[in-house]
Amino acid sequence: MMQKFSRFLFCFIFFAVPLLNSAENERPPLIAIVAAYDGEMKAIRDEIEGEEITEEVTINGVKFSLGTAYGKDVIFFTTFVSTTNAAMNTQLALNRFPIKTLLFSGVAGGINWDLHKGDVAIPAKWHYVLEGALFNKKEDGSGKYEVDDSGWSDYKYGNFGMIHPDDVWVIREGMERPQKKAFFEADSELLKLSGKVADGMTLRNAKGEKAVIQVGGVGGSSPAFLDNAEFREFIHHAWGTDCIDMESAPIAHVCWVNRVPCLIIRSLSDLAGGQKGKNEFQEHAKAAEHNAARVLNEILKSLD
Repeated sequence: MMQKFSRFLFCFIFFAVPLLNSAENERPPLIAIVAAYDGEMKAIRDEIEGEEITEEVTINGVKFSLGTAYGKDVIFFTTFVSTTNAAMNTQLALNRFPIKTLLFSGVAGGINWDLHKGDVAIPAKWHYVLEGALFNKKEDGSGKYEVDDSGWSDYKYGNFGMIHPDDVWVIREGMERPQKKAFFEADSELLKLSGKVADGMTLRNAKGEKAVIQVGGVGGSSPAFLDNAEFREFIHHAWGTDCIDMESAPIAHVCWVNRVPCLIIRSLSDLAGGQKGKNEFQEHAKAAEHNAARVLNEILKSLD
């Protein structure tokens, strides 16, 4: 009897899983609206008018809310903070749902001295900060490092002490072998739309002045929260980076692999160590969350 039940259970699981995946794939193409954590997502949902959630699905602990906004089919989810969570849960979403476009809204640390808390950056491309190698110092007292030809770093970005950054190895369908890639690009059409939207918007930064909405430029991501003035300056000079966070580069990386157009909108909650005294993230995060969300909201309205 137990053997027959086991066979039945196996057959049920074997056939049910494809049926579930098939049902998910029968959904219309979706616009993914993404944030890293609940505060960012709440700001997005507060700014969007007249959304209607028709279904909620939880997979591996991640809640996906499906519905419509401005007559468009959408799916909301949070990746959770960190480069690893961002990559893992973005890929989970793309595996399970027919996502045609991904829009992300959230906060970041400012690295470009011309941008202030509350300003908005919509980078054209994203890079990793801590790919590379950590080397020992030479014992000759020269202050140089025992770099080698192992391929862990090409040394083109210089170094910050023992940290020798490098590009990341990548591969996707159509490539015969992995290669190094420096940046993961935002979708060019979404960037053009962002520029048009930004021209018609007025936001306020932490100074009470009209906020800058910078379309283009460079963003960076690191698995570590950055609050160090010296390392901040190194990153800006090495890559020309405008802002830094803990999720965007891996999200853009996953979208590149899957050929899904993406756009990432970040408002500055702090200066990543460029301030005097303690980091001001807690003080300015909520306002920054809403500034980024307002820009995403206008872009979503304007999408075809």
